[in-house]
Amino acid sequence: MKKLDKRVAIITGGSGSIGKTTAKLFLEQGAYVMLIDLNEEALKTTVLELGSENVKYVVADVSVAAQVEAYVNETVRAFGEIDVFFNNAGIEGVVNSIEDYALYRRRCFHRPRRGSQKSI
Repeated sequence: MKKLDKRVAIITGGSGSIGKTTAKLFLEQGAYVMLIDLNEEALKTTVLELGSENVKYVVADVSVAAQVEAYVNETVRAFGEIDVFFNNAGIEGVVNSIEDYALYRRRCFHRPRRGSQKSI
């Protein structure tokens, strides 16, 4: 049995050299692979080069929450439960601390806390 037999993987930055090489390795190890990238032509070329019916793609911007949700949903629809998420997409420009992003603050600091109210 292969290491990733019937596992489902999402690879962002999927049409770049690292994403493509990772996808090739994952496919060789039995995985189903969903490639994510901004460049549809590059994604189409990558899928053709990989030559497997176990690879699909979605054009998406990983910095847009709605698009992330959409490609996750499409992966689940196409292959089932996600086992591996390889966050390989690069970004340009100013990079902030995660606490500076509105989505992080909204999800982490504006919801009821569970568990002990005291912590070390």
